Amino acid sequence: MIQLNDKNAKHYFGKHPQRILNQIHDTVLQQQDEFNRIWKKILNELNELKPTLLEETEKLEQLRWLDYGYSIYVMNTDYKSISIDTPEDLQNIKKFIV
Repeated sequence: MIQLNDKNAKHYFGKHPQRILNQIHDTVLQQQDEFNRIWKKILNELNELKPTLLEETEKLEQLRWLDYGYSIYVMNTDYKSISIDTPEDLQNIKKFIV
């Protein structure tokens, strides 16, 4: 088995592919468990925060997080997502779901 990295360079090769695949699988599961644990902790913390004046004015819960000192990271992407911000948006998206 030959494994390539993101630059298509040989990253691993060996006679026992199942062993390395099992190790990779276990590592991914461990990382996912850690991510879920951290995310649950953060969501619980955010749930305990009292709404702020800015959040209530703008009706955006993200502003509560910023007001309490949390960071929200964003990035540009070429992915074409569909936003649902109004009742009309919701009606329009139902056409694609059904």
